[in-house]
Amino acid sequence: MVSNWKPLKVIYCFLLVSATAANAQVRSAVAESVVSKVINPAGGFIEIYGRVRVAFPAKFFATPETVSVRISSDPTTDAARAGYELHGAGRSPYLPFDVLVEASQKPQAAYEVTIMLPNEYLQQLPSALKPTAFREVLHGSPSELHYSYEEVPAELEANSRRLRVKIPKLEYYRLEQLYDTIVVGCVQR
Repeated sequence: MVSNWKPLKVIYCFLLVSATAANAQVRSAVAESVVSKVINPAGGFIEIYGRVRVAFPAKFFATPETVSVRISSDPTTDAARAGYELHGAGRSPYLPFDVLVEASQKPQAAYEVTIMLPNEYLQQLPSALKPTAFREVLHGSPSELHYSYEEVPAELEANSRRLRVKIPKLEYYRLEQLYDTIVVGCVQR
């Protein structure tokens, strides 16, 4: 009779291990998302559903271009990192993920990024702070380059929890291609 239970135990263990592995894959998929799409000179958009949408206007690229949008981490707050200091923003809460927009052509215009903000993030913000966005910008000379974060125009649509961010065209792009990192943070109202 005991020998009849061994196959059942093996099946149960297999199902348990399979379920655990499936859960781990779901968590790692949330950890980072990447979507790539060809954007034609007529414009277009790329969306990571429920997290971020990047819209490109007409004539953003001179020729069709494959653009990748990557958003890292889970879109929730991280209390241990809430004091991260962005240059010019002081010590304020920020989201522990960033959006990377990448292409091998130099942009010809400004574009827009819409980021869905989690309820938890908005609920923890003091009323004196408002959500905004910062862009990682390259400064210096070829022999001494450094990055800093600069605030970019952003508007919160409070009912939908969307932060609409206008990304202006830069005069200089690293390696003459698009490689923008956008981070959500806060500034004083």
